Amino acid sequence: MPSSDPHASHKKRKRDNEDSNPSGKLVKTTKSTIDGSIASNSTPSQSSRKKSPLDLKSKKRLLSAIAKRKARASGSQPATNGPEKEISRSYESSPPKDPSRTNVDGVKHTSQPVLPPSLAAAQFRFLNEKLYTTTSDAAWAMFQKDSEDGRAMWESYHRGFRSQVEVWPVNPLDIIIQSLKSEYLKGGGKDLAVVDLGCGEAKLAQELTKGSLPASRGSPAVGKVGENTVKVWSFDLCEDSQGWVTACDIKKVPLLSSSVDVAVFCLSLMGTNYIDFVKEATRLLKTGGTLKIAEVISRFSNASNNTATKHPKSHRDHSDDIPSTNSKSIQSFVSALRRLGLDLAKQDTSNKMFVLFDFIKRSAGGKSTGVIDAPPLKPCVYKKR
Repeated sequence: MPSSDPHASHKKRKRDNEDSNPSGKLVKTTKSTIDGSIASNSTPSQSSRKKSPLDLKSKKRLLSAIAKRKARASGSQPATNGPEKEISRSYESSPPKDPSRTNVDGVKHTSQPVLPPSLAAAQFRFLNEKLYTTTSDAAWAMFQKDSEDGRAMWESYHRGFRSQVEVWPVNPLDIIIQSLKSEYLKGGGKDLAVVDLGCGEAKLAQELTKGSLPASRGSPAVGKVGENTVKVWSFDLCEDSQGWVTACDIKKVPLLSSSVDVAVFCLSLMGTNYIDFVKEATRLLKTGGTLKIAEVISRFSNASNNTATKHPKSHRDHSDDIPSTNSKSIQSFVSALRRLGLDLAKQDTSNKMFVLFDFIKRSAGGKSTGVIDAPPLKPCVYKKR
């Protein structure tokens, strides 16, 4: 008959334990299993024991200590505990790609993401207007204040410019390149030294030298056209990634005086102090040397109010873009250059979009220093479509 004492069974088990364990050591017992059987009184195995929070913390500390010892031995940084450890492991197994690239000039340049077309067009219009409406000092500071940002702006500007040139019926730079080949590089053995001022992507140098890179920044690209040796220096506000272009403010070019046969401005008289660029070109030219200029014809108008003119667009008739006062403005422009010692040898206004000039440097030039009363040229900006 069951005992009326509810604790009798527990007391009996305790006495049985004491009888089987006369040493008095504590032996852990377990609760009944689901089927009512009593588990063994022996100590549970290591695999079946539940790990306490203290055990887990101890293991983490141990693993961390081992990792630190290994890190010190290998000279690397130890992994951190917690979520940072997983981030660190992920970084080590697959580090983020380096956003920079090393070009032929040995300099790392940040690879900027390509903007959506609308934003790229807006950035091009902004940079283009800045170049036309500021001095070369301001433009130089804008492109040189940070090498990576300056390079990104330079590349963005020229991507936009290329897209514009694609829809022009003619590129004036191609006309200049052809004239140099026909006028200077026919016949035998005469060397030709050319400086391209505001060269952009240095197409002139690449065409004349057949892709022969300069030996270093500031050096000319050198090539052969028939029996003629041609050297071309390319300068602009920002150097390119390949090694063609040397960066400088065009009013202060790092070349010796009287060192070139031809100086070229192709759509690059962009600063409000453009006359300083022409002075510098005059300094660089040898006596009897040629200054070649190509400009949008609509820039030559009464620009006293500094209103903008439209840049040439597609294959439409541009006669409406040519101001009736451009002849007078061109005459003022030619007169200003004459005072610098440059005589007009040729003027081509046969193209409705562009005007091209050839000036020759006199043996005894006029004023090459001091203030020259040069007519302002209209900034040539692109309208949002």
